[in-house]
Amino acid sequence: MRDLQLSRGGFLIFATDRHADVLDDTTAKYVSVVRSEDGPLIDEPGAVGDLVEALSVTEVTDILCMCTGDVAAEFFDDDRKLLAVVRLDFPNRIEWPHWPGQAYVADPDRLRRWFTAHHDIAK
Repeated sequence: MRDLQLSRGGFLIFATDRHADVLDDTTAKYVSVVRSEDGPLIDEPGAVGDLVEALSVTEVTDILCMCTGDVAAEFFDDDRKLLAVVRLDFPNRIEWPHWPGQAYVADPDRLRRWFTAHHDIAK
């Protein structure tokens, strides 16, 4: 993992077949990033690694939030291939499309400090 793109706005998950139940685990889905404002492309491996650590969670729930969230964090490899998209709902929740619902951030203050130090797009 090398690069990180931050976007104010978060993401939504849609069923590939618009007639399918998006909440059904067997339904094929895709992520659509909502970009109300693009943040920086961060290409500092240490900064990206620090964010990944700050996104540690204590619990993954089965509660699905239907909002777009506050920020989408898109993680890319060295060839700029998209690896993962995480939606952040500040101050203390995140979603990853492969989880059944929202997760609670283990240390919300650490996550806030990361954003303050690198680019406070989460305001």
